[in-house]
Amino acid sequence: MIELQDVTKRYVVGREEISVLQDVTLTIHDGAFVSIMGPSGSGKSTMMHIMGCLDVPSSGRYLLDGRRMDELSPTEMAHVRNRKIGFVFQNFHLLPRMTALQNVELPMAYAGVGRAKRRKEAERRLAEVGLENRLTHLPSALSGGQRQRVAIARALVNEPSVLLADEPTGALDSSTGQDIMSLFQSLNKTGVTVVVITHDPSVAEYAGRMVRLFDGRIVADHVAGGSRP
Repeated sequence: MIELQDVTKRYVVGREEISVLQDVTLTIHDGAFVSIMGPSGSGKSTMMHIMGCLDVPSSGRYLLDGRRMDELSPTEMAHVRNRKIGFVFQNFHLLPRMTALQNVELPMAYAGVGRAKRRKEAERRLAEVGLENRLTHLPSALSGGQRQRVAIARALVNEPSVLLADEPTGALDSSTGQDIMSLFQSLNKTGVTVVVITHDPSVAEYAGRMVRLFDGRIVADHVAGGSRP
């Protein structure tokens, strides 16, 4: 479970203090599919960074699975990111000189998983996203949609509590973006908690719940229905 309790995030730019998030309270239960939507500058990426243990609130509390993340050391936060959180980014963030299989194995290597087990699990995850025939391909030999599928497989290999996707369709054409969002729906049906950050209402509609941010505050929170096919 994700819990943000009265979370505020401020940055100092020059002599000015800017509030990016203001008193945000949000609970996301296990197994949910939630979209967080808002225009550029609304605070949605900052919220994702806090939920992903990439940043900490200036005030307020963040709990993941009942444990306060804002009180952890940087080393402890890195451990949580590796074991409990899977990330999918707009520009994939694949290592260009590694094959699809090697990219997916990487989080398991950081977690100390043995080579044979890493390979077996990476092959299984790539098969789940339809890339069993692309194991030895470099990212440059894959389409945008295939690269995003590799990124999703990589995000899942350590069986995280939550999958965070930041504008996952932003670098894709509309048809491929629909395929990726349908894949998120399928993963969610297996029990994976999915949180998608987006500015696109058509992407947000794939989720079962839509949270809208504006100027760092939640201005709407309602059932979306996961109505997209």
